[in-house]
Amino acid sequence: FYKTYYSANIMKLVVLGKQSIDELKLMVDMYFKGIPNQNLSVPHFPGEPYGKAELAKRLSVMPVSEVRTLEMHFPIREIETLYQSKPTRYISH
Repeated sequence: FYKTYYSANIMKLVVLGKQSIDELKLMVDMYFKGIPNQNLSVPHFPGEPYGKAELAKRLSVMPVSEVRTLEMHFPIREIETLYQSKPTRYISH
């Protein structure tokens, strides 16, 4: 995994903090400058993660405890090429 996918040129980092931009840059440099750049290509995975047999299912669930949570997972296509239209904004919290 490390040699195949671990390279600074295909990673992304988002930093949020109350510090100034200069302080944040110093922290980023301190913790992340050691990540090697192996000039790897961004991996692409052909096909879809789920086929017709796994999609469009209706499930009936009988609760076994009084927990009131619902988790839903939606398979979506890759979104790297759709960065300008930002389609994931529609499914954010």
